[in-house]
Amino acid sequence: MKNKKIFPLVVLGLCSALCISLGFKPISSNKSYQHLIIIGEHVDLDDVRMSIDGKEFNVIHCHKQSQGPWDMNPIINLVHQYEADGWEMQSFATTGMLNTFWLRKEKQ
Repeated sequence: MKNKKIFPLVVLGLCSALCISLGFKPISSNKSYQHLIIIGEHVDLDDVRMSIDGKEFNVIHCHKQSQGPWDMNPIINLVHQYEADGWEMQSFATTGMLNTFWLRKEKQ
């Protein structure tokens, strides 16, 4: 009689322990990403510097596109162009004169 009551509790306990251990197992991610850093000077956007995955460096002059010293539209449009190409923004930081955008894209 006592064994009949213990058996369902043991099975329930083992199932619970299995579910808990599977629920907290970290998912291993083998994804590899490319990284893109865009740094723009805030006042006039004369030079926008870009570093792509540590392999490519570009300087873009956005001064002609700007409509004033606080117009950030040219650099925002540049970020949107890269987002349309599959890059996703990870963070944005500003230090007064410099604006830094960090984007990443999964390697193919």
